Amino acid sequence: MKHILLLETSTKFLLEQRDILMKRVGQENQLPFLNSREQLLWVDGMMDEQLYQKIVNYIMRDHTHMTNEMFQELVEYKMNNDQAYQGFMMRDYELNEEFLQDFDDFLLSYQQPPMHMLLMMSNKQDEFDYLLEREKIISFSALNLGMTTEEGIEKVIDQKRYNVRPFERYYQKHQRFQEINISGKSIDAIYQEIGQVINSIS
Repeated sequence: MKHILLLETSTKFLLEQRDILMKRVGQENQLPFLNSREQLLWVDGMMDEQLYQKIVNYIMRDHTHMTNEMFQELVEYKMNNDQAYQGFMMRDYELNEEFLQDFDDFLLSYQQPPMHMLLMMSNKQDEFDYLLEREKIISFSALNLGMTTEEGIEKVIDQKRYNVRPFERYYQKHQRFQEINISGKSIDAIYQEIGQVINSIS
């Protein structure tokens, strides 16, 4: 089983490539893509109705994410009862270091590889040019902050880096961090690199 945290600083990957690539990964590697940990509730396969209701009721009542313990309970059930379950790729910026460490410990307790991180990035100039082509997206927020479009783009790029930095530090420390630079590469080439990352986890 393999569990991968998939984050990005590349807007092109996020807007144009992610859905295509994650569909292929899901089909060929049996690793569904989750936009948050809650989405695991709706992944096809075995599901315990009592556990399902417990988690859904908690989320609806408290208007928040499921707890770390609930998520582990859900993954544990899938591992023990769902023969099709092979793990997931997940994008969730709400995770904290406590969750990352607890989930690693949980997976290791089941003699499974701990979670790895894959960062999809591009050269800074490519990212700047891509955002500049979509300057209308940036201009509104930039103008409200008294910035030029170019300054707004720089701020967006800096914010993306800031958002991934805590995850990057954690996984680099544990030597479970990999990145793919999508600049100048075709969808097929990027898919092959993702496959190499998946195959390297053992």
